[in-house]
Amino acid sequence: MGGVTMKGIIKVPLTDVYYYCVPGSEVVTQAVFATEVVILKEKGCWYQIQIPIQQAYSGWVKKEAVFLGEPPEDFLGKIIVRKHRAELKNFPAKSGKKIMNLVVNTRLWVIQEQKNWYETWLPGGETAWIQAGETSSWEKTLAARDRITGEQILNVARSFLGTPYLWGGITPDGADCSGFVYTVYALHGFCLHRDTDLQYKYDGFPVKLEEIRAGDLIYFYEDVVEKPTHVGIYEADQVFINASSKQNAVVRYSLSENNWRFKISGIKRILTV
Repeated sequence: MGGVTMKGIIKVPLTDVYYYCVPGSEVVTQAVFATEVVILKEKGCWYQIQIPIQQAYSGWVKKEAVFLGEPPEDFLGKIIVRKHRAELKNFPAKSGKKIMNLVVNTRLWVIQEQKNWYETWLPGGETAWIQAGETSSWEKTLAARDRITGEQILNVARSFLGTPYLWGGITPDGADCSGFVYTVYALHGFCLHRDTDLQYKYDGFPVKLEEIRAGDLIYFYEDVVEKPTHVGIYEADQVFINASSKQNAVVRYSLSENNWRFKISGIKRILTV
């Protein structure tokens, strides 16, 4: 690459991001369709990428998953997919041919609006249509961050109950504990770090256990208090929602069970209201 940093966009519905560019390498995160990335290195059929919306998280992806280039400058705005799953169509009608399945938290560039449909730009220059009701304005989402309540966070978190546990996952098809938290908050305009330890270190501000409230993030450790390995979203009455590897799903746990209360690293608050 000659030392020149390239920009790219994920062009597949969802791609795994690996720790290293070898078969069988650990999946560290995922990137959804239309995610903008920075290409740091290339090696064979792989790119090492950095993901700005995941706080510059980096890893390796197959080249075939990346479009080299940048989005258009003359778009009307961006939208975010709010339903767990949505479809891109070749024209603005339910009878249109499906071009691609999308997952929640996919963000798209709008070319035009027609009735209850948006025409969106696709990496490579083509366009496709999505129903407006499956999305919301990204600009309005960002503008509303200061008014988001814990109950709004929990309404989205509850929609993930039953989602399979998947190491490195960030979608309703599979998520790990920090990926679940990352996506729930991303849908409300917050850009958290991708991993549990980084969220605990950098995101939000600490509160005491006796001050905990709905929507707060609660972190747990295995061996070292300052190094949490698990996170959940507090609901109420000592109950939190989390992606559990033991239950293999997003479930509710109580702090009164299995010594969870005695494994708390701390609580972080993201919301301002």
